[in-house]
Amino acid sequence: MSVTLKHLTYVTLSTPDPDKYPLPNLTYLAIHAACDKVSCFSGASAYIENVLRRMEDTLVLAEDGGSSELLYAAMLTSTRGSCALLSP
Repeated sequence: MSVTLKHLTYVTLSTPDPDKYPLPNLTYLAIHAACDKVSCFSGASAYIENVLRRMEDTLVLAEDGGSSELLYAAMLTSTRGSCALLSP
């Protein structure tokens, strides 16, 4: 399967065993790409990257509750993935 993207980039997906390792659905890939563009243009991707970076750098939560946002984000991402950081 070959995919032509907007900037003339070609991606060829292949699999050694189509039954055991099926290729991804092109519709889902297109939806994912569209969501990525929206998050990039809205500034949400920078917010997500910042939160994920802070989660990696933080070893201990603050006693005063100052890192509650990080704990909340960590709990959301552990159950729903990084897109959960955008939902209220």
